[in-house]
Amino acid sequence: APTSVLRHVKVGINGINVPWMYYGSLFTTFCWHNEDNYLYSINYHHKGAPKQWYGVPGTKSDADGLEKVFKNYLSMKMRDVPDLLHHITTMFSPRLLQNAEVPIYKLLQYEGEYVVTFPRAFHGGFSMGPNIGEAVNFATHDWIAHGSDANERYRSFARPAVFSHDRLTFTMAHHLQEQQSYKNCRLLLNELERVVKEELQLREKLISSG
Repeated sequence: APTSVLRHVKVGINGINVPWMYYGSLFTTFCWHNEDNYLYSINYHHKGAPKQWYGVPGTKSDADGLEKVFKNYLSMKMRDVPDLLHHITTMFSPRLLQNAEVPIYKLLQYEGEYVVTFPRAFHGGFSMGPNIGEAVNFATHDWIAHGSDANERYRSFARPAVFSHDRLTFTMAHHLQEQQSYKNCRLLLNELERVVKEELQLREKLISSG
């Protein structure tokens, strides 16, 4: 897509810019997660039984609310695996989120329907029977700030990102003529300034420490 940010990622990454096919059966589950690098995602239901989806908005307060519930019920496990939520291996009842007053929504996805998830929005669910789906990530220019937040989060866990956010930022800057609005340029400039400022500070800190 001409305005897609991810077209500047020049290697194929399964599930990110190369679509994945999903073959489901009764109660096949996709566990609670948000997308890599807080990207958008789009999921298409080709054929078969519907999928039950649960979703939590991607605002900081709502996403933090889900993570708090996660930690409360899995604190022992997370001592051994601090980034457990990123492993996409854990499911828990939406009722736990309701009890903690975390906003949660549900929908049934039928044949021929799309589901789009937004940056940092947690989602999970299961299949009602045999089905075939297809999914891939995408990113519009308003994603840049979300990608920066994801980058910082991964660093706090020493978890490698699926692609370099900083490299993507500079690649976009080298294709500035492709930006079609002042707002997009402003978002990109803010991110460039943040990356450069941080790099200079860390270099100074490294030199001063010997």
